Amino acid sequence: PICKGNKVVIRTSSKDHYQITEDGPWITVAGDPAISTSGQSDWPCNIEGCQAGVMMFRFVGESGMDTVYVAGTELVFTAPEHGHIDYRINDTQFYDNKWRESRGVIDRASVEISPSR
Repeated sequence: PICKGNKVVIRTSSKDHYQITEDGPWITVAGDPAISTSGQSDWPCNIEGCQAGVMMFRFVGESGMDTVYVAGTELVFTAPEHGHIDYRINDTQFYDNKWRESRGVIDRASVEISPSR
């Protein structure tokens, strides 16, 4: 939950890698620059600047306002009304997603949401 006027910063790790398609490229929360999803209604993030696999942020207000933002590695957000926020990777299918594993260590993209000044 977030209250009207609250300002938060969303930070995600940029060093962790994952695939969103079997045998696809290893990407980070910045997404796959080769696949723009701008204007594609079947993708959850389809505004300008959206790419496959990018970390996206969504705000849903009490009025029903539902807005998607490209979070990437960092986004500062001020709530225009009371509501709630969530985040996810921009993808249409999750069954084929895979985290990179190297020498027994599995990557995981961390997400931090904290108050901003």
